[in-house]
Amino acid sequence: MNLQTLSLYAEIVKQLSEKKVDPVSSKLTGYITLSFELVDLLRSLHTNGLCSGSISFYDNDIKVIDAAFDEIKDAHFAYKAKVELITNKAHSKFFICNNWDTLLSYEEYVKNPVEAVYFIEEYKLVTVEDDNNRFNNYQNIAKVYQLLESVAISSSGTADLVVYERALQLSYQLKKSDLDHSFDTEVLERFLDKDLHHEAKVSLVCKALVTFLSSTRKSLRFGYLISHFNAFSMDLSLSYQNYVDNYTFDKVRKEYQEKHTLYVERVNDVFDGAVAKLLTMPAGVWFAITQIQSYEVGDLAFIKNIAVLISVFILASFLILNLLGQFGVLNVLSKEYEGLFDRLKSDYPQETSEIISVLADIDEKATWVYIKLFTSLFSALVLVGLSFILMYNAAL
Repeated sequence: MNLQTLSLYAEIVKQLSEKKVDPVSSKLTGYITLSFELVDLLRSLHTNGLCSGSISFYDNDIKVIDAAFDEIKDAHFAYKAKVELITNKAHSKFFICNNWDTLLSYEEYVKNPVEAVYFIEEYKLVTVEDDNNRFNNYQNIAKVYQLLESVAISSSGTADLVVYERALQLSYQLKKSDLDHSFDTEVLERFLDKDLHHEAKVSLVCKALVTFLSSTRKSLRFGYLISHFNAFSMDLSLSYQNYVDNYTFDKVRKEYQEKHTLYVERVNDVFDGAVAKLLTMPAGVWFAITQIQSYEVGDLAFIKNIAVLISVFILASFLILNLLGQFGVLNVLSKEYEGLFDRLKSDYPQETSEIISVLADIDEKATWVYIKLFTSLFSALVLVGLSFILMYNAAL
């Protein structure tokens, strides 16, 4: 069976008069004025299992004869022809049934929606090409199934959705009225994307389902979800947005806290790197003091004292140059972390006060390092001066 055959079925039903469904055989019967063209069409329906293999001919409501398609002659066209059509026929892409409730009772054809269906009670053919709101909603139900199956332990008629050690039983039961309102599955499709926050999305979907359906009777839950899917999607969207906001907040908070620790450590390292070298200065000066002797200009003690002073001067010069270099390192670090935190303030204005607080703490640490470097530089100069004073006193 294909769409063309189903359309032919609909056309034949349209031409029938006195249509009714036989309560015993469940077949649709009606009368039609035959022609050879119609006989060929009915034969095609019979080939596809949609029509009985013979036609009854009546004259004034009295049956005259039953004839198979190959037995029909011109003489039969003078009588009313009674046709019997099948009222329930399932196919992977097409369906014939009594009404919407019949179609929706087949879980298989809700999970895998057909492309066209003929409803006997309405004598109406509906296809995916029609702008039919209810049929469009029917097509979208499959996407909702995918959502539920992605978070359910079981999906064979009844799904147990386990959320925070609570079970929500959901029976896949629907009725026609559940499809009266259009619903948008765009949010759903984003949630089916496994590449981003998938585990979090599953948790959010489960939580939203329990919140949304727990107060509804089990047999009505799926229908209630479909008929109120836009409201569910809105709740889910808000929950996801809150999650993303919190995720972003945690991410930026982690970033500026990590940068805070990193730059405090690097700022302190500027001074700590020079401390080991600075400790050699007092030892060198002490050594110089013990080596300086009273002298007369030109004697051996004088030359020895000069050599000691030159050694102290060279040592002090290296240390002073190193300290001056640390000032440059500290200046570069200050520009680096100030630029970084300015970017964070621009990207996350809601976190400005916290970022400013972190930046102020780093600035305070940097100021103390500047003070320690200046103190160290001054101390080095004082120790060099002390060596020269001792040299001068030794000559007196």
